[in-house]
Amino acid sequence: MAPRCLVSWFVSRFRLNAPRTLGELPLALALVLGGFALCWVPTQTSFSQDVRTGAVVGTVGVPSGSAAGANVVLRDADDAPAAAGQSRLGDAVGDGGRFRIAGVPPGRYVLRVTLVGYERAEQPVQVHRGDTTSVDVELRRARARLGEVTVRGGGSLTQQSTEAAAEQVRQVPGGANLVSL
Repeated sequence: MAPRCLVSWFVSRFRLNAPRTLGELPLALALVLGGFALCWVPTQTSFSQDVRTGAVVGTVGVPSGSAAGANVVLRDADDAPAAAGQSRLGDAVGDGGRFRIAGVPPGRYVLRVTLVGYERAEQPVQVHRGDTTSVDVELRRARARLGEVTVRGGGSLTQQSTEAAAEQVRQVPGGANLVSL
C-alpha cells in the first residue's frame, strides 16, 4: 500500500477529524504518530552488530598495576611468518583492562597482546558470524636483559685536573686560591 493510500485509509478508518475535545487529542496524536512510526521502522539499528561479522571482547590483567594502554591485535592464524602482525584489527586496552574489537570476519585468529615491561602474550581465537567471542589474557612481567657494559677510566668528566685548575687560577687578575680535594 502506498504511503498516501495508507494515510487516507487511517483517516477514513479511524475518522481522524480535528479533535472536538482535549480528551480526544492524545488518541488522535497516538494514532497518527503510530502510523508514521510503522512506515519508518529501520531494518537494522546502528548499534546492533553486523550479522556478517563477529566481535572479540575481553580483559587484560597484570600482576600489579593497570593494563591500560596495552595493544591488542588480531592476526590471521594461517598467515605466513612474513605477513604476521599486518592485521588492522585491534584495540587499545582501556580502564579496567577491557577491550573490544568489532567487525571481525569469521575465522581463526591469534590474539596478540603487548605492553611495555611485560612479556608478549598470544592466544588462539575462533570468531563466528554474528557472535561475540570473549577472551581473558594475563600478562607476566618481562625480565630486563641488559647488554654488556664496559667502564674505562680516563679522568673525570666533570672535574678538571689539579694542574689545569692551578693554571686557571694563575690567569685570574687579583687574588685567588685553589683548594685541592
